[in-house]
Amino acid sequence: MKLNQSIKTILPLAAFALTAASVNAAVIIPDSATASSEFNVNGSASHLLGAGFTALDPIETSTHENGSWGTSVYWFSSGADKASPSIDFDLGGTFTVGEAHVWNWNASNDTNWGVKDFTLVFSTDGLFDGGEASQSFTNIGQGTGLASYTGEHFTLTPVAGVTHIRLQVDTPTGGSFTGLSEVRFSEAVPEPTTTALLGLGGLALILRRRK
Repeated sequence: MKLNQSIKTILPLAAFALTAASVNAAVIIPDSATASSEFNVNGSASHLLGAGFTALDPIETSTHENGSWGTSVYWFSSGADKASPSIDFDLGGTFTVGEAHVWNWNASNDTNWGVKDFTLVFSTDGLFDGGEASQSFTNIGQGTGLASYTGEHFTLTPVAGVTHIRLQVDTPTGGSFTGLSEVRFSEAVPEPTTTALLGLGGLALILRRRK
């Protein structure tokens, strides 16, 4: 009887440990997006919160329609007065952030109208008053000139306790206009080996108690 009960208890833990590698990161959909004054407000930054997606699952293969100014693209004119425009995302909760997903503006007549370099600043209170952790990315690719395209996905050093993220455009691509079609983030997940070890540790503990 004890053996049967042990098997019933052990099997779920063993399955959990062996399938840990299949854990996927949960996508964070921000509550709101607010742009700095450098942006031309052809509509609102809320365009970065879902307009134009053809699919959202899985995020790595999601495509975004090209869109136009004021519909599903948020844009600004390039120039000296647009040195570091930024967009603040309110995540609507507290997260450990592990990935960023960016769909550059894919202008059908010019694939050089997107963001080249950007920095993500992570806030735990939404104030952005200095001292926040940040991570930068350079030479990200452009669209293909097609009607829709797949975004670029960036693995971050996980940052815990994040409530707001500022995306600062460090360098436009050099086109007359620069824009973003969509931005998303994902939660960090434990390394598969770590999760598997936790599961196996629980399994060993149960076996020890059964002896």
